[in-house]
Amino acid sequence: MRDGERTGQSLPPAGEGNAEAIARQRRLEVLHQLGRAAHPASGQTTTAPASGAAPVRAPARQRLTSRRALWLGVALVSLAVVVVAGLVARGLSLHTSASARPSAASPPQVLTIPLKPDRLACFADVAWSHDGTRVAAVGSESFGSCPGAVTVNIYNATTGKLLTQIRNNGDILHALTTAYPGAGSLPLISYQHVLWSRDDRQLAVPFGITFPDAPNAETAPGFAGLVLLDIGGGAPPRVLLHPTRGFVPNVARWDLSAGSSTLTSPQITGSGYYNHEDLASLPPAYSYTWDASGALVPAIPLSAQLPQPCGHPVGDPAVGGAVSIWQPGEAALSIFGFVGGNASIEVLPGAYTWQTQFASWSPDGRYLLDDTQVLFRAEPIGKTPPSAAGVSELGLERAPVVPIRDHAWQTVYASLSTDTFDPAHQHVTLAWSPDGRYLAALPETFFAGEQAGQVSHPVAVYDCASGAAVRTLVPPTALAQPGFGGPSALRWSPDGSRLLLFDPTTSTLVIWNRDALPN
Repeated sequence: MRDGERTGQSLPPAGEGNAEAIARQRRLEVLHQLGRAAHPASGQTTTAPASGAAPVRAPARQRLTSRRALWLGVALVSLAVVVVAGLVARGLSLHTSASARPSAASPPQVLTIPLKPDRLACFADVAWSHDGTRVAAVGSESFGSCPGAVTVNIYNATTGKLLTQIRNNGDILHALTTAYPGAGSLPLISYQHVLWSRDDRQLAVPFGITFPDAPNAETAPGFAGLVLLDIGGGAPPRVLLHPTRGFVPNVARWDLSAGSSTLTSPQITGSGYYNHEDLASLPPAYSYTWDASGALVPAIPLSAQLPQPCGHPVGDPAVGGAVSIWQPGEAALSIFGFVGGNASIEVLPGAYTWQTQFASWSPDGRYLLDDTQVLFRAEPIGKTPPSAAGVSELGLERAPVVPIRDHAWQTVYASLSTDTFDPAHQHVTLAWSPDGRYLAALPETFFAGEQAGQVSHPVAVYDCASGAAVRTLVPPTALAQPGFGGPSALRWSPDGSRLLLFDPTTSTLVIWNRDALPN
């Protein structure tokens, strides 16, 4: 039984302002007991005789009883002090614990989203919505030609819950057979990118169609395509197609208002298909902007001074405006060239490269470029550049040289080497934060679709001003998923507070929130 039940009193709840009430209640009880001890029953008190006679002294037994009562009072006072102090301390402790308890559950530092249960096997791309509340992953449910349907999964970026799934190749195939009835059979549909409209109400998914089983597959007719998906509005998908020629690289500029497109050929940077010939669809520059015809044109040419690297925004291709070349991409040390057809040779010292490719949406929402690509050579400090002959053997004789952007990029290049042929030593996936202050890096330490067992691949975050590693982000260990795959991807949220990783070995999206990242 609690103390309050013994006395017939109910104690007020512990908390701020209640300690004083508890102490007051205890003091009243102690004073009441002291009063009873100081005024014992009438048969035990000292009496005075009438007529002014001398007082009559109580017997010794009675005096002993009075002293015992006095000692009892003192003991009760001491006990009361201890009890009150303990209750006050307990009340303060409870108050402190209650005030320290969070009012709502905080989001986890690391969120994992496995794609296998959601039928996305062949990953192509992932993108944040502009308000940062959702992520969209695009790919297909299986490898190979149709019926591997396009799969677009939209997830809640805080809980990982699958919000919307769009799985349908019927609209693409219907548009193909309706507009081009003699196009051929067994089309291979390859999805390239996914990007949100400025108002987050539409998703655009560029794709390409080839016919690998055709007798002349390299020159057979193919198609560039774009599907526009209405998110939550109920409108049917809109499919746009434009004929191409086989595997010849091209970039489609879509006029969404007119429903038409224009094809442009990329700048050739090498002498063979395997030598980066399709990796330069824009003239060299630090950044680009849109012109009135819906094309990206250089805004800051390479002949100008390198813009302030740290704290200089990298630009978002999905919302238009100025777009820099520092979009998510790959830093590499190229050491193999091709001469005499497909015969490969090792070229040492190798060439350091930077390449990125992305889709772009004009600020007014009218134009969309389906696959913008750039390729540069870099010459890191302390690294010996290849000879002119070596550059030519690597197929990079037309690739312009870009200055080292910041100390973080230099640190990544310094980590690459030719000591052994291992993707981790020659290829690193990179992504700059939107404000340009941090660089996330993932060495390619795996071959997607082949590894087995428990795996985990850390991401390093570097400070661009110093080049120092300020975070090592280790995703939860997960089982490898043979048969699943795609390119690795790093994507910062639009406000830079979160970082997303797609790990092709585990076929998992991993999101770190602001508590795990540098401020």
